[in-house]
Amino acid sequence: MKKLIIVFIFYCLSLHTANAQNSWDGDSAVGKFSFCNNWFSDSCPAGSNWTSNIDLKFFYHNNASQSSMYLDFGQWKNVRSIYFQDTFNYSTIIDADGNGMNFWWKVENYSSFGQTINFQLSAKGLVAELNPINGDLTFSSNIYNDGNINYNVYGANNKKVSFSSTCSLYGNSSVGFYLLDNS
Repeated sequence: MKKLIIVFIFYCLSLHTANAQNSWDGDSAVGKFSFCNNWFSDSCPAGSNWTSNIDLKFFYHNNASQSSMYLDFGQWKNVRSIYFQDTFNYSTIIDADGNGMNFWWKVENYSSFGQTINFQLSAKGLVAELNPINGDLTFSSNIYNDGNINYNVYGANNKKVSFSSTCSLYGNSSVGFYLLDNS
């Protein structure tokens, strides 16, 4: 009986961990974040789902006529990390309405397609990671470092992180900006 209870507890914990994300599937012809059919189960993530404990994951690009994505919430949102999953089979540009996202850990691209983030980011955790695991990452808006934390930038497999001429790291100039792992 004890084994069954322990298995049940681990099962419940794994469900909570698996659901700790805002999951994009891109069903709408228009890639606005405020369009609920762009999210799994055609349900917009609630306001309480935008915290430093919940990831933003881009899983699919289900509507072929969706040519770009647009962060249109009218305010900054919080996420633990931003991931482009290996199932995200599309190269896209994510624009915004002048606002951006605070992130507490990393931005990673598992997709084999290059991704462009054209909205402001602000690193808030203990360290920030930018990692183009399987596809390039381009940042074409400001990245703030007002938390004065170190940035680790990766670039294995001939994948790269690029910053456009308008992108800057704002914050304390004494913190580290480290190029790691075949960068």
